[in-house]
Amino acid sequence: MPAYFTSRVRVKRLLGIPAGITRHDTYIDDLLDVVDVEMAGMMGIPDGSITQSTYNESFDITDSTTNKLMLRHWPVASVAAVTNDGSAVAASDRYLKDRIGMIGLTDENSFFTRGNQKVSVTYTAGFDPANVPADLAHAASVLAAAHFNSSRHAGLSEERTGGYAYFRREGLPAEVKRVVGRWSRLFVR
Repeated sequence: MPAYFTSRVRVKRLLGIPAGITRHDTYIDDLLDVVDVEMAGMMGIPDGSITQSTYNESFDITDSTTNKLMLRHWPVASVAAVTNDGSAVAASDRYLKDRIGMIGLTDENSFFTRGNQKVSVTYTAGFDPANVPADLAHAASVLAAAHFNSSRHAGLSEERTGGYAYFRREGLPAEVKRVVGRWSRLFVR
């Protein structure tokens, strides 16, 4: 499985391992898979939604004043079509908050038609591995480096010898928390 949020090259650079040193490559590749799952989980991205894919969702509208919808997958790269009760909603009549996957009607006095499966949205969502936002790529690299460094001391909470001391830190690095927090949905769909 290819890594989506970061790469072996980025992680090795962060760890200070020269590119020509390959003895850790297999382990770093394993960590990249773990980091992808962790990053998606922390952001609340559904399984299988990391990579860009096209989706078609239909919505049951239960409230006659609904003019915003939360798409199941995000971040949204593009919206191909929105239909409301069988009629196309023009691009100029809707807006998209791509980072959180919300689509809404531009006119605050317009609403989606109430009923089952009345609204349909076809869109592309997920991350393009070639264009992952820099802050997410960095956070994923830091997380992979933290896993790499802690693995050398697996099972230890503290170690001292001569002038060297190791103390296990629990939890995520602070910079990972900050970045992931900006990309997470703060509400349930």
